[in-house]
Amino acid sequence: MYRFQAEADGAGGSDAVPGSTTIQDSVIGKVIGLSAAGVDGVYALGDGATRVLGALRDAIGSTDHSQGVTVTNVDGVVSVAAVIVVDYPHPVQEVASDVRAAIAHAITVLLGMTAGDIDVTVNDVHVEEGQAEAAAHEQTEDARTDAEAAAAGHTGDGRSAAGAHADGSATDEVDGGGAR
Repeated sequence: MYRFQAEADGAGGSDAVPGSTTIQDSVIGKVIGLSAAGVDGVYALGDGATRVLGALRDAIGSTDHSQGVTVTNVDGVVSVAAVIVVDYPHPVQEVASDVRAAIAHAITVLLGMTAGDIDVTVNDVHVEEGQAEAAAHEQTEDARTDAEAAAAGHTGDGRSAAGAHADGSATDEVDGGGAR
């Protein structure tokens, strides 16, 4: 829980009225959870057991928007540990970074607090049915094409592998390894 004290002298904003605002930790967790879940590439929040409990809560109409989020609030400095599941084929590091940015935004802008450490753990990758097989088939086809090109002695750019150099130049001569 964090309590903001508004000052009569306008320190709390141009139209501040004396009094206080208290934000419960559950509200902080919910705002952060909703922000993280809204990031493109996030399939779900929480580990397997947490998601199973979340599905049960959803079934009875009691969704926990803070699932997978642990909040530590010390005098208005909010540190977060979030566990996410990334939707395949989104770039995992990019999604984690976007989640971190969304959480920081939620803390500073939506809650008016200070962001501390924001740790994101990617605990799984969600793959739609049939998607894994399609990705495996595509990788197999790419590997087969590369192997066929190597066996044919081509670099993939139409030149003979024997005449290609690391700097991109090529020669027409091929030294069979014999003495000249």
